Amino acid sequence: MNTNDTTSTPKPKDNSSEGTVLQAQKDLSTIRSIINTEALAQEEVKRQQQARKYVTEVVTEALNDRQQSDNSISTILVPIVEKSIEKSITQQHETFSDYIYPILFDLVRNLPLLFYAIS
Repeated sequence: MNTNDTTSTPKPKDNSSEGTVLQAQKDLSTIRSIINTEALAQEEVKRQQQARKYVTEVVTEALNDRQQSDNSISTILVPIVEKSIEKSITQQHETFSDYIYPILFDLVRNLPLLFYAIS
């Protein structure tokens, strides 16, 4: 029989060596997963930043164009602003009074001059 015969019986595998290889493959898979997760997270952040930049560049022009075409921006925003002011006055009426008092005081103080100018 030839000693270089390739049809000879395979040698039994060393189980400890096979276990080490399997563990190394698992470890490598874990490392790849971590790297891929971090890379995907970084890519997502970049995509969000690019989307935000794009939207920032066009939103003002889009709002202006829409307002010019059908006045719908005012139609939508006026009730929202009115409700916000109403809510602010209701919840913080003292602060609002502090702001409005000087304006009303000047108006009332100048009323005699206004009536004199009209007559």
